[in-house]
Amino acid sequence: MKIYNRYEEMTLPDYPETSIIGVYGTLKRGMRNFYLLKNSKFLGQAIIRGLKMYSLGGIPGVKPGNRSNKIKIELFEVSQNTLRQIDKLEGIPYMYQRYKASYLKNKNDSIYFYLYQGKILEERRIKSW
Repeated sequence: MKIYNRYEEMTLPDYPETSIIGVYGTLKRGMRNFYLLKNSKFLGQAIIRGLKMYSLGGIPGVKPGNRSNKIKIELFEVSQNTLRQIDKLEGIPYMYQRYKASYLKNKNDSIYFYLYQGKILEERRIKSW
């Protein structure tokens, strides 16, 4: 399983023709917002280091943690239009912000994922969604 880290914030939303996106929570296969990814190619699962997951009620959110923290994601190849729809769902840039993470063994192998932008209490931390 690939492990990604070294993530960075996107200053302006970038919409390449196709992208690889890492999802967790309601965008995963079988969850309520997966309909946005139904025509996208599933590429497998991966891990992003340095993130902690929290319960925001009916949805999860991730925030930066330390190197020992990690979350499991599902990877999809998405179209430009699908990426725009997911950005809209995630409330970019107010509720979530899209970040880019690089694969440990190849900096050019990168994915997009979303970090929660609000404040959250540590006791809302969860293992997974």
